[in-house]
Amino acid sequence: MARAVRDVGKLRPIDDLMFRVMAQSKAFCGELLRVLLQDPGLEVVECKPQSAVTNTRGRSAVLDALCELSDGRLVDVEVQRADKGDLQRRARYYASLVTADRTRPGTPFGDVPDVCVVLVCEFDPLRAGCPLYHVDRVVRETGESTENGLEELYVNALARDGSEVSALMRVFTEAEAYDDERFPETSRMKRRLRETEEGRIVMDGGTKEIWAEGFTKGFAESFERSWTEGIAIGKAETLGKLVRAGLVDAHAGAASLGIDFDEVERMLAQRDPRPGEALVETDAHGEERFPATPSERRGPRKTEGGRVFMSNVSEEIWAEGFAEGFAESFAESFARGWTGRIAVGKAKTLGKLVRAGLVDARAGAASLGLDPDEVERMLA
Repeated sequence: MARAVRDVGKLRPIDDLMFRVMAQSKAFCGELLRVLLQDPGLEVVECKPQSAVTNTRGRSAVLDALCELSDGRLVDVEVQRADKGDLQRRARYYASLVTADRTRPGTPFGDVPDVCVVLVCEFDPLRAGCPLYHVDRVVRETGESTENGLEELYVNALARDGSEVSALMRVFTEAEAYDDERFPETSRMKRRLRETEEGRIVMDGGTKEIWAEGFTKGFAESFERSWTEGIAIGKAETLGKLVRAGLVDAHAGAASLGIDFDEVERMLAQRDPRPGEALVETDAHGEERFPATPSERRGPRKTEGGRVFMSNVSEEIWAEGFAEGFAESFAESFARGWTGRIAVGKAKTLGKLVRAGLVDARAGAASLGLDPDEVERMLA
């Protein structure tokens, strides 16, 4: 089961779990963007938190908040707690996805929508101490600015220079900070989510949704990997037994199955593996553990000042769900289907070797302990 939010009182708007709830409000998004884009007349007509966009090859990304402004601009707002070193490439990628997603085939290039990517960072993204960094296009030879409808804005949420931006970012990053006079919507929503029972229920619901997404993904990945491992073991056992029985030449068998001969020798030397062995990992002390979550594989993130944490709260919750789903699928799938998967691997491998003329079907079946009639039916 998904655990409840550990301590709502510690969450802040910079945490994606809270931001995804606050970004459902056009009033909040408008207040945020009027300050960051320094446009007092800016109006948000639509905002979609956790907006999924996909490119032509099917690769997708989930944007923290995609806002459409009254002047037609599209603004993608992302909150980043940890510096992964890929911020500007990430901005370029998100902008290209938004552009492709919102541009219909046949649209004249002059009508391609303007896109702005705003990355609110809990670190100094360009390490110059500024609260805002506007990245512009400049002609190298003339030094003149030019534009193509793309705007990139990086926000240093840790800057404290007395500006309106830094005042808003203080509300974003400091748990107890509010500013009802200058940022009424941000302060109101933050207070409701942190300090009321209604807010706790909303945040707990968001936690469970993210955990369930991770659980589903972990369950599916475990099932897929267990199936693949079972087939591979069936292949290894089949070739090994046929080679040892003198029914198949190792080199010819390896060539027929499209595998390297060194791999065949490794298979022949290997003891029979136990179910699920390939999915169990060994830690630095030689202890077996299961399984490593996606976040554990990537390792912890560091921000300025040496603080260590995962890149966001949602990632941590998702990883917990993934690990539990993976483990549950592991237990179920191997308990019910491990032998069957190995049998399928054996049958497929024998079939390939028989069709290649390297072994007699009935002799191979007998060597593997399979029903010769069943093997012949399969080949037919």
